[in-house]
Amino acid sequence: MESKSRKISSHRNLVVWQKAVDLVTNVYGYLSPESSLILEKQAEEVARILNGLLTSLGAGARKLSTIH
Repeated sequence: MESKSRKISSHRNLVVWQKAVDLVTNVYGYLSPESSLILEKQAEEVARILNGLLTSLGAGARKLSTIH
């Protein structure tokens, strides 16, 4: 079985990036500024809690650096 490997020159070439941009573009026009602010604050809170959980479990920066 021959493996096809392609070099990714930019994160913008990733299908997941392209689909995420499409999603954001579609959702952006439906939110009021107030709703957007509420969702942003909720997302920040979840991120802080998740980072705290990962840190307490010993995942720390070592695991987080592989996610990006």
